[in-house]
Amino acid sequence: VFLPSILYTNCRSLNTWKLAELQSYAEIYKPGLICLTETWLDDNKQEIIQIDGYKNHFANRSKRIGGGVAILSSTHLGATIISTHKTRTLSAAWILISYKQCKPLIVCCIYHPPNCDQTTTLDYITNTILKLTPKYPNAHYVLAGDYNRLPTNGICEQFGLKNLVDFPTRENVTLDLILTDVPEYQPAKKLAPLSRNDHCCIFVEGQQFHKSKYIKTEKRLITP
Repeated sequence: VFLPSILYTNCRSLNTWKLAELQSYAEIYKPGLICLTETWLDDNKQEIIQIDGYKNHFANRSKRIGGGVAILSSTHLGATIISTHKTRTLSAAWILISYKQCKPLIVCCIYHPPNCDQTTTLDYITNTILKLTPKYPNAHYVLAGDYNRLPTNGICEQFGLKNLVDFPTRENVTLDLILTDVPEYQPAKKLAPLSRNDHCCIFVEGQQFHKSKYIKTEKRLITP
């Protein structure tokens, strides 16, 4: 099983020329997943976002211009939407990728704007993972997004996540992170931004995914 490669960026409005450049990136790098924040889309405009071979999963910001996230998953992955979160501030989308004889992969794309309360976002991420754990007890996680200086050390320690981004993503600041507990994923690479965007693109190479290890046990009834 091959883990999907990931292309991420804060696109600050996914307009037509940025979409054209995004299609070029998709043709060059062939990412299994494209995660986008600040799409600035609404439920009507999202219909124009189409890249051949990808299925769209949106979480547009509710009742406000700006914000919003999207995950474009390669159709061969068979991803399904688990949950979306759409408020006047925070936006998030969660999808599930299932594998035979391997642990499922849950991918989240999240946008935490500067004016959003940090505790609210941290509680949301924590509570969502805790709710998903009983249903998908063996799942791995990837959380890509624009965290805007959100202190993520606590949730990384709690859920065994590591950050794959070790370079500035907007000017001299690292605002965009990819957090994961998948040990096979290697550090991310920095790519040029879309059009005149001020956030760079981020790419994580796909990796070979090790099969889950099942331990066979036997029980013997002992009588007095």
